[in-house]
Amino acid sequence: MSLPSLTGETHRTPAKIWIILATFALVCVVLGLCLAPAAMWLVPVGPESAWGHSPLAGLDQILLRIFAFLFVISVFLGAGNFAGLAAVPFAIAALTRCKGADRIGFALTAITFFILGPLLAVLCALAMVALSLVLATEVTSNPATGAVRTEWEGLRSLVVFGTFAVPLAIDLLRFAVLSFAGVIVYFADPRSDPAGSP
Repeated sequence: MSLPSLTGETHRTPAKIWIILATFALVCVVLGLCLAPAAMWLVPVGPESAWGHSPLAGLDQILLRIFAFLFVISVFLGAGNFAGLAAVPFAIAALTRCKGADRIGFALTAITFFILGPLLAVLCALAMVALSLVLATEVTSNPATGAVRTEWEGLRSLVVFGTFAVPLAIDLLRFAVLSFAGVIVYFADPRSDPAGSP
């Protein structure tokens, strides 16, 4: 199906395809976030080896679980990004056939955010990594009680968690905004519809 045939006389046909593809992309991201941890814990744990007391014992299981997590989330995020990018030509076709500067402006912002979202996610992750390196932990002890306290340890753990959570949240937001923008454009008034179809 070619792009010129989608423009037709109304913006609603490409807007429908835009919504379907963007919603599929959003579902892929949500499924990836739900199934990736499940896949990680479904990796079978092998019997203890002869060097089970070695410091490296269980490392292969950890690596397998990390691989399962990354594989599942990569497949779903890849499928979601592919569907989202496939929706962009239909979005442009729909935007050329509807009117309403505010709707068009919001939709263009959503498309731009979707396309530049991965770059923003990578920059946020790098910023979090840099921040975690700056927060050097200092161990202090209280001579009276003998208690040992590590400065910034809680904040550093939060930053390390954010290194993974923030990019995923950006991905989820960009797919959701793209899907919502398609609905907004679908209900916009047509710019020209000689046939008088709704």
